[in-house]
Amino acid sequence: MAGKVKLTKRQIKEDKFTTFVLSTKERVEENWQFWVIGALAVVLVIVGAVYLINSGKNREHEAALKLAEAQSQYRDAQIDVAMLTLTQLLDRYEGTAAARQGRLFLARINYEQKNYAEAQRYFEEFLARVKDDPLNRAAALGGLGAVLENQGEYAAAAEKYAQAADEDPQGPLAPEYRYDAMRNYLAAGDIENARRQRDIIESEFKQTPIYSRAVELFAEESARTGS
Repeated sequence: MAGKVKLTKRQIKEDKFTTFVLSTKERVEENWQFWVIGALAVVLVIVGAVYLINSGKNREHEAALKLAEAQSQYRDAQIDVAMLTLTQLLDRYEGTAAARQGRLFLARINYEQKNYAEAQRYFEEFLARVKDDPLNRAAALGGLGAVLENQGEYAAAAEKYAQAADEDPQGPLAPEYRYDAMRNYLAAGDIENARRQRDIIESEFKQTPIYSRAVELFAEESARTGS
């Protein structure tokens, strides 16, 4: 009877590796469909992500061109055409940066055309959709103030102007919003709130031309009403 062959450690390791390779090969051969399907799934995810990125860029580009078209029409005094183009922009490219600006632009045009109900709707839609743009949010609030003021709703207009100033207190139009708030509070007969706005102007914008205008208007109105 032949004697037992003693395997070295290296042979044992090689034998284990060979067994692992063979068993792995068998598993791959038995389940190759699953491996292929898995690989295809990964490829499809990557292709889909690239497509979405590229289509998103194309959509933003198309929306920007639409906004530029409306701006050109507006400059050429084709007001109705510009409004139609902006409406198409909102319908087709909602969610893009251009649509965001287009909604504010459409509100402004409606305001200029004295379509106050439509202007108010678009200003309010802008505010409902945009939360991270203090400069343009302030502009929308100021627009609402102007809409209300032109309809004789002075107290409500003053509130919107004050909110506009609060929205972007360091913005370039903050002094004007404060002044408009004070002016409308005076028109509404609300001297106390008008005085608060004048005091804010004195505290924050004393070095600007707005301050002297505010002091003069407040003094005139106070003298007229005896307040």
